Amino acid sequence: MSISRALAREVKRAAGGFTLLEVLVALGIFAMILAILFGTYAASVERAEHSRERAQVYHEARVLLQLMANDLRATYMSEPVEQAQQSLQQPEARRYVFIGEDFEEDRLPFDKLTFYALLPSFRPDTPESEVCRITYSLEPKAPPAQGKILFRRVSCSLDPEPTEEEHVFPLTDLARGLRFTYYDEQGRDRSAWDSREGQAGKRLPTGVKIMVMLADNQGFVRPFEHLTDIVLAR
Repeated sequence: MSISRALAREVKRAAGGFTLLEVLVALGIFAMILAILFGTYAASVERAEHSRERAQVYHEARVLLQLMANDLRATYMSEPVEQAQQSLQQPEARRYVFIGEDFEEDRLPFDKLTFYALLPSFRPDTPESEVCRITYSLEPKAPPAQGKILFRRVSCSLDPEPTEEEHVFPLTDLARGLRFTYYDEQGRDRSAWDSREGQAGKRLPTGVKIMVMLADNQGFVRPFEHLTDIVLAR
């Protein structure tokens, strides 16, 4: 009889449900599982967001470098004889120059490059291409604020000075640095170039390495480089 009563008590206890302690333990385990799952999901979302940001920065860098490389490959510089003839025929003829200036600000490269290139015409009443002045530079945002904008300025006017016909293209506000390195015929690198003075007897470098530094949304600055040749310097 005693065995039967003990068995009956155990059956009755099992039928009565879980104790408070057992419920608390189960809830604690369930909460830990949810925390692990949420942490894994949040980390995956963060990694995906960082990957998208990096992809955007890399894509923007590729587009910028390709644009600058295409402009540089189309660099135009008239021969001395041709330029002298133009000067005789047109006293106010435009001077074609290639000027790379070396600047630095806050320990970051802050270069400026001005040159002439053959570009597709902006106007329907002109030939398919024309010689235009192109300037790449980093300039502060207006009104003044943190950060700078990489500008591409294009002028196809006959006036050598900037005019109202200058086309201004703000390319990106992610740029934190801009550097151009110029190479002469011997492969020596120079931080600046001035075609009016001539470098080793040449007015144009044989190649230019472009380096642009872009910042992502996290503030990390990454350098991107591209080396292009100057066709007319060959």
